[in-house]
Amino acid sequence: MSGADFDLLHALVRNGGRPLSRERIRALSTVADADDRAVDLRVSRLRQKLGDDAKNPVLIRTVRSLGYMLSGPVTWRA
Repeated sequence: MSGADFDLLHALVRNGGRPLSRERIRALSTVADADDRAVDLRVSRLRQKLGDDAKNPVLIRTVRSLGYMLSGPVTWRA
């Protein structure tokens, strides 16, 4: 997992299941591009790495007009 992927995941986890706007995701992670599509692409790539189905996501959900949120259970494996 890249540093940018980890930063995005960390931002979603820290937000505790509340939706994060694309603007807020850019502020909390290393997704610095001004384009909203850069955030969408980063979320898509993170979903793939986590094994989340893009057509029916369980872990990272899209909240229409609000952004993205982590909705699945989080378990840490060291």
